[in-house]
Amino acid sequence: MGSFKEKLQNNFVNFVAYYGKHLIWIINVIFIFLFILTNLSSSIEKYLGPVFRDFLPSFLKENGSNLISLSAIFIGIYFTVFTLIITLNFNSSIAKLSQMNFKTLITFIRNAFIVTFAYVIFLLVIIGNGLDEPEKVTFSIQIINLLNCLFVIYIIMSAFRVALLLYAAYSVDLKNLHKLKTETQQKQNQLDNFISEVQNYMDKH
Repeated sequence: MGSFKEKLQNNFVNFVAYYGKHLIWIINVIFIFLFILTNLSSSIEKYLGPVFRDFLPSFLKENGSNLISLSAIFIGIYFTVFTLIITLNFNSSIAKLSQMNFKTLITFIRNAFIVTFAYVIFLLVIIGNGLDEPEKVTFSIQIINLLNCLFVIYIIMSAFRVALLLYAAYSVDLKNLHKLKTETQQKQNQLDNFISEVQNYMDKH
């Protein structure tokens, strides 16, 4: 039964890893494609132009500090996850992942951490140079807004993907948490009783 759960767990990690990565790239490519079409086609610009010229700059300007705070939270979460993995119990289900899936999980978390940290620096540079409040929305400002959106898409999608992977990795542990706690307590009680019996024997002799 345990091997079936491990196989199911590894298959789920494979599914999220493969399709999650491709989904992020597909969304980003579509976003870039729409941006290019908006600047090349007047008919499309009529519909999507307000999105790239008005909505996105306004949204990013109003939520710049919130995006920094959200990114900082994600950085803290990824750092905590790294710490948990370093102190991993060998009986943990995450330790039973296949070597490829374990490396995949580590790579995802590492990449998400690096990109999120880079995004915080990116936002600080934008805000520090007043690029979040341009007097005129030029093409270069649109490029900056596009990069900003691509960062946000990657960070949100990566956080969701990492959350699914961690849930798959720790779901078995969460279900067996009470059982593991009881078994640990029983072993501790047995050890305490043994030490007590040895102590009493030594006191008598």
